[in-house]
Amino acid sequence: MLTWLNAELVSELISDLIFMTPLSWGITKDRIEKLLELNSLEVTIDLKIILGQNR
Repeated sequence: MLTWLNAELVSELISDLIFMTPLSWGITKDRIEKLLELNSLEVTIDLKIILGQNR
């Protein structure tokens, strides 16, 4: 199943997104600080959900 979701993140959730994904890899601390100063951020999320079952 593929799912696309457009969402607007409030400032409290932006830091979670930045630090739990590769978004912070390879960018300067100054750029991270600028992102953390945002009040909101619109993101598109592309998910592939895989369900498993124990046998």
